[in-house]
Amino acid sequence: TTYNVLVVRVEFSPASSANQTGDGTFDGATTKTVVEAFMDKVKDFYTENSYGNLTINYTVTNKYTLPQTMSVYGQDTPYDQYDVLVQDLANHASFINDYPSAALATYDHIMIYHAGAGQESNPKGVRTDDIWSAYVSNLGVTGIDDATFVPEMENQGADPLGVICHEYGHQLGLPDLYYVNDSNVQVSTIGNWSLMDNGVWLGAPQGSNPSHLDAWSKYDLRFIAPVEISGTQSNIELQPAETSGNYFYKISLPVATDPGTEFFLVEFRYAQSTATYDAYIPGSGVLVYHVDNTIAQDTTRRLNNTVNNGVPHRGVDIEEPDGTDSGDNFGDAGDVYGSGSTLFTDPLSRAYNGLESGITLSFSISGATGRMSSTSIDFEQNLSIRELISYPNPTYDGRATIQVRLSRPYQTMEFFMYTLAGEKVKKATDAVFVFDGLKSTDNNWVYEYSWNGTNDDDQDVASGVYFYLIRINDSEVKTNKLAVIK
Repeated sequence: TTYNVLVVRVEFSPASSANQTGDGTFDGATTKTVVEAFMDKVKDFYTENSYGNLTINYTVTNKYTLPQTMSVYGQDTPYDQYDVLVQDLANHASFINDYPSAALATYDHIMIYHAGAGQESNPKGVRTDDIWSAYVSNLGVTGIDDATFVPEMENQGADPLGVICHEYGHQLGLPDLYYVNDSNVQVSTIGNWSLMDNGVWLGAPQGSNPSHLDAWSKYDLRFIAPVEISGTQSNIELQPAETSGNYFYKISLPVATDPGTEFFLVEFRYAQSTATYDAYIPGSGVLVYHVDNTIAQDTTRRLNNTVNNGVPHRGVDIEEPDGTDSGDNFGDAGDVYGSGSTLFTDPLSRAYNGLESGITLSFSISGATGRMSSTSIDFEQNLSIRELISYPNPTYDGRATIQVRLSRPYQTMEFFMYTLAGEKVKKATDAVFVFDGLKSTDNNWVYEYSWNGTNDDDQDVASGVYFYLIRINDSEVKTNKLAVIK
């Protein structure tokens, strides 16, 4: 995919104010050549994140001076006057001459690159006439119905690159993965792991090396086509998400209320990769995202910035092995699987309806030195009977414990015992099996039935060798033998 972007440089009628940064005109160093070099970074960021699937061709214009001061366009009443700014630009004689309607129509996206700083880098309540960076649709201006508004600089020593990449992500169609609460406070949810959350501010200085897009955002933009895995698989390879789009995995949740829209996404993030960006993420390892596209793809939620407000749950979340929400501290090394935590399983692998999925992922990282790293996954989703035993075997008093070890909880379970001649001796349902509520250390669900040595008529069975069978969910079957000696 190729998008042609018109980057329109605008400054304002000069006027200084304590409520704004600068006087509304460009810094002398912000030349057209400098802006073009800066836009090369934006282009490179998206080339890297899309694995070459997105190409941005940009044209940087000469600067246009708008008739009003920056404070007019930037006043929070409660929103900046984006439509007024664009209308004044559309009425500007030089702009009309340079870019008549036919010329404007050749561009896919419009980016307004304005003098001054973005209000997002100011402390709350400070310089409130600075313009908030934003993507705005439905501007109602002929020829420019939507646009991204970005600054030449940020305050507090920050670099505007992250903000510009973030806002252009909105123009591509992505929602924010943070949300604004009822107190008008921005609340992080997946922290520094995504450009569409707090990852916009990574780097030294802040914003100069933003994090990559998260796996869901890349999937949403069709930058990647995750490999769908099911059943039991071993040694599934991952490579750093920063350099290859071929090692993302999608795992459906059959027990979900809507299995078609709820799933896990798996990616391997590696801060020491050969890529330019993602160098400042909080750790290296495997991230497991829990996605509910009934929320994340909801048009109203995306417009209202509520994809991740948590009602009834987040559309895109990270299942952190350390139990600390990545939004609470903007993310840390405890959010990833690999060198520390290696097992993703229940209860983190449950569907949002509370049902246990039985999905277990076991991770191992090898060769994690220098700039090379590889990861493998052992994956099991379908239920299997891992072991069926009885003890003591042989039994000398006619009593024995039947133990079955499953890869996940069952729906139905039946027990049958037969003589070697095929005559049925005993039948029992799952009601007789006891589960202590805890998985074993090797991640099995262990159930036990205390057989008292009687048949279906409550009579003691005779000495001999008996054949017993477990059937799970009317499909999985395993057999074994038990000797009774009296």
